[in-house]
Amino acid sequence: MRVDQFSVPVPAVFSLTQAVCSYGFFTQAPNAWQWQANGTGKLATLQRRLLTSVDNNFAVVIQQPVGLADCTPTVSVQLDRPAEQHEVQNLKSQVCRMLRLDSAEQQKVLDFQQLHTTARAEGFGSLFRSPTVWEDLIKSVLLCNCGWSRTLAMNQALCAAVGGGSFPSPAMLVHAGVQRLQSQCGLGYRAKTLLKLAVQVVDGEVDLASLEDPGLSAEDLYRRLMRLPGVGPFTAANMLQLLGHYSRIACDSETVRHLHKLHKLTACTMANVQQQAQQVYAKYAPFQFLAYWHELWRDYEVLVGPFADVDPQCYPLLTGHNMQKAAASGGASALLATSINPVPQPRVAPHSLPAAAQASCSSPSQQCNEAMHTTVLDAQLDSMTGTAQDMLQESKPRLQSGSGPVCGAVGSDSADHLQPFPWQDAAQPCSLQQQAQQNAREDRARHSQCSLSDAPVDVVARRTSLQGRVPVPNSRSQGEVPLKKHAHKAAQAKRRMCSNKDRLSEASRHKSVRRSSRLQEQAKAAV
Repeated sequence: MRVDQFSVPVPAVFSLTQAVCSYGFFTQAPNAWQWQANGTGKLATLQRRLLTSVDNNFAVVIQQPVGLADCTPTVSVQLDRPAEQHEVQNLKSQVCRMLRLDSAEQQKVLDFQQLHTTARAEGFGSLFRSPTVWEDLIKSVLLCNCGWSRTLAMNQALCAAVGGGSFPSPAMLVHAGVQRLQSQCGLGYRAKTLLKLAVQVVDGEVDLASLEDPGLSAEDLYRRLMRLPGVGPFTAANMLQLLGHYSRIACDSETVRHLHKLHKLTACTMANVQQQAQQVYAKYAPFQFLAYWHELWRDYEVLVGPFADVDPQCYPLLTGHNMQKAAASGGASALLATSINPVPQPRVAPHSLPAAAQASCSSPSQQCNEAMHTTVLDAQLDSMTGTAQDMLQESKPRLQSGSGPVCGAVGSDSADHLQPFPWQDAAQPCSLQQQAQQNAREDRARHSQCSLSDAPVDVVARRTSLQGRVPVPNSRSQGEVPLKKHAHKAAQAKRRMCSNKDRLSEASRHKSVRRSSRLQEQAKAAV
């Protein structure tokens, strides 16, 4: 029997809002979080597309009434069209994975809350993740060496250009190829890494399903992850918590900032942050990451308010750097007030959703306040300088492969690549690239001046043209007029060089004569 809606059982006290808006992946495409109105109040709503096969996906709307008092022991799932029973089972398992509804994960949440009374009182402990291990892994790699706004843009482009609205499968990435991933999705050097990983998954060399084996210890799983293309120490540690292992903290520069601010560990640096963080949260073992994330996430919400209420158009601004600046200017708590041009964020197309959900699928009209003006420009600048960052990354040696900002640590940087702290200038890589280009031009100009006397006439002309940034056509195929013009300039330069050489030779000869005379006079005086 084909159905277009079904329900998923949840624990007695379960909040869809807390389960989704607990981790930064909920802001990335193809996820789209929003509030919807019903007859008695609001509905917490998560919309996205889910793949059931390579060529088949469904637009799903996951909903629950707002407020713990009104919570039902199920969440409803609406589909854009009827699905077969085997497709419904597939979709249901993906929804359960996103919300961590299996009994093992729920037991871990209860055990953590026994150690952390504040988390128990707030109902905190279940962190949002993707419907598949593949999506979690790719999103983790896409956080590498770029700002948060560009991470959002790359995910959006992947879903739109490759996945057909859903997050692309390994086979879809293999079919797309490197050139398409770079040109249409803006992945830069990441395209080769992701394609290599996708090929290994498609060929069966990598079994991602085996990573969810409950019999694997955290240490064994960490070693397996480290062998995957694009995965370094940070990404491996972050994948551990996405797979249900919380003993290792995924540390980055945002962790350093947090320990400086909240725990006054001024001696904490990128070199010792892992050791420092493990010591601070050791009393919550084996759930150190959950304790750390609770502190960090609540610290962010002090600055911007509940993440569930943040306008999706402002997601690119949600970095530790931007929120600290906005807090200093007194405007971080008003993210939903009026501001300037927003940065667009992907949403599920209304025509692909059930009719009941189409009315409220349009993007909210609220925008960020004027105190966030600078941060909007920062987000836009980060996207524009992404290519320069990629060029710099490709030109320098990689200390570790992969890894990037903590998945959802909203814009923090990775320890794997010695990235600048988030409060440093986002435009710096662009300046470095421009400086490198200028240095290269100067080197070529100096080399050309030194070798003009020995170069053939047509080579001399082209080199002289390069110094003046004027293209010169090949004289053999396009005539002698441009060649004669630039050869004349080259001849002048050669004469100047010869003249300078003659003057230097004459000066050296006079100096030698004076020195010889001086030595003769000294010899006569000695006699």
